[in-house]
Amino acid sequence: MTSLETIWLVLVTGIWTLYLVLGGAELGVTMLLRLGSGAARTVNRQAALRAIGPTWQANDVWLICAIGAMFGAFPAWYAGFTEGLYLPLVVLILALIVRHAGIEFADHHSPIGRERWTRAVIACSAVLPVGWGVAWAAAADGSLARGGVDVLSWSAVLAGLALLALCHAMGAALLAHRTSGALAVAATRRLRWAAPLAAVLGVAATVGVAQGAADGVTAGPLAVALLVVAGAALATLTVAGGQGRARVAHHAAGVAVGGLLGALVAALGSRVIAGAGGVDLATSASGGYTLAWMTAITVALLPVLLWVLHLAGRRRSTGPRRGLGEGLFEGLR
Repeated sequence: MTSLETIWLVLVTGIWTLYLVLGGAELGVTMLLRLGSGAARTVNRQAALRAIGPTWQANDVWLICAIGAMFGAFPAWYAGFTEGLYLPLVVLILALIVRHAGIEFADHHSPIGRERWTRAVIACSAVLPVGWGVAWAAAADGSLARGGVDVLSWSAVLAGLALLALCHAMGAALLAHRTSGALAVAATRRLRWAAPLAAVLGVAATVGVAQGAADGVTAGPLAVALLVVAGAALATLTVAGGQGRARVAHHAAGVAVGGLLGALVAALGSRVIAGAGGVDLATSASGGYTLAWMTAITVALLPVLLWVLHLAGRRRSTGPRRGLGEGLFEGLR
């Protein structure tokens, strides 16, 4: 692979990581909209949505950027990804639509209608991480190259469940440290068992994907290093979650997701869809002219994106006015 191709492979992986970490935490929050009982459940639901109010829609922009970067820089990868996941992607798109609609529409209905929309939002929030986990793991065991129902291999489904559990733990941790009162207590209680469960499933999924990997998928030094980082993060998640240290658990879960995804891409190398009929980026990436223009546009637009994140961080903060660095950090969180 050329230098530009390598840079864009790293960028695509990084953008997917941002979506799965930032958007995944907020998917976890919307899985927890029914914490509590009776009237307290309605209050908790509103508090949970306020906690992610400035960014729950904006974080889906990372998904659009990831798909757009794949399409522009590696059209064969995009084609193989969407062809192999045709039916699962339809389900994921419908889940995205229903989740967004449910969050917006629920408060405009009667209590019965609001409860139905809330249940739909919770279900769709669980479907999304399972689907993306299956998609990435299927690229490693060769089933994505075959497409159809073959993508639902045991290792891919296990990876989907692991990502679901990690998002659930991140959501509980986010609520525990961003809210107060009964909701924070309930979220901390949920985190105490969700964190170790996520860690166990993360380890199991890593072993499963490694055992089911197709020929040519090997863990080189970079993949091993990222797996060590992910393992340390999972251990930290278990300890911090059990102790109710929500901020530490939140960040540890995010590092674990990023480390596992990075290790998977590093193991795949340029052959990002393994197996017979898979995709090798070294021979199917866009030309140097296209990649050069994409790089220039990205460099030009990056400051705008960082400024938007800064504004989101300032909007979330209820304290004194924050500078660019502090606001940006809050926006990324």
